[in-house]
Amino acid sequence: MIFLLEWGRPIGVGDINKYLKFPHSTLNSLIKRLTKKSILKWEAHQFVELQNEGKIVAEHLMQHHVILDHFFISALKIDAKDAHEEALRVASMISCDIIDKMQGQIKNCQLKPCKIYVDSDIMDKYH
Repeated sequence: MIFLLEWGRPIGVGDINKYLKFPHSTLNSLIKRLTKKSILKWEAHQFVELQNEGKIVAEHLMQHHVILDHFFISALKIDAKDAHEEALRVASMISCDIIDKMQGQIKNCQLKPCKIYVDSDIMDKYH
């Protein structure tokens, strides 16, 4: 979802696979599941794009990613490339409460806690 948010326009499933390198069956299953939840807009052999709720969820996950990335670099001293990749892997798996605690551990952090940006009903639909 973060990838689709950053991509910023409709994209084919094959093109998503080129960048993210998910197994084809996993990617199709994920796209179908998120389409049923009105997070993505997609029909077979068509482009994939984020719906409005999908954009909200993706922006929320981006907040998780940014805070995780900064936390990994500042608190754990992980190099920037590894921190970025690891943060992308786990951004959707860590609760907002833990993200808020991590954000509090980053010195001089100007990042805002993620809870401000997302209606809990929308996130509950995503999870």
